[in-house]
Amino acid sequence: MKTLTVTTDAYFDELIEATGNFARRVIKPHLFYVKLYYDMFDASKFYALLDRIAFDENPALSGTPGLSVLTRNSVKPEIREKNVLELREYVASHRVIHLEGYVRFRMAEYNYYLSCVMYAIIKKLRVDLIL
Repeated sequence: MKTLTVTTDAYFDELIEATGNFARRVIKPHLFYVKLYYDMFDASKFYALLDRIAFDENPALSGTPGLSVLTRNSVKPEIREKNVLELREYVASHRVIHLEGYVRFRMAEYNYYLSCVMYAIIKKLRVDLIL
């Protein structure tokens, strides 16, 4: 059985909810971490939490729910699959993950991609509004 310690500064309740499907976990609320025990890590379900954090941490997307939905719907499935694969590889070689740090640094390319998608949507909407 393998272990993964997941820490967070701001998303503890979301972490508890996202890890509810693990057979065994130890929750340390006063230390803001959850220790997960697993045989097979389901990266695709866990990635949903990281994706949500990426949208929440983006200043432009967190304050505009409509734009956030458009951006989320415009993300190519291949990009998500690539991120899930990278998460799976990360967890295979590391025993600790900090949610906000992972999103900020390991998913930096994805964050840039979200900004580009958002910009393209705004640009297209603006052109349509002018005509």
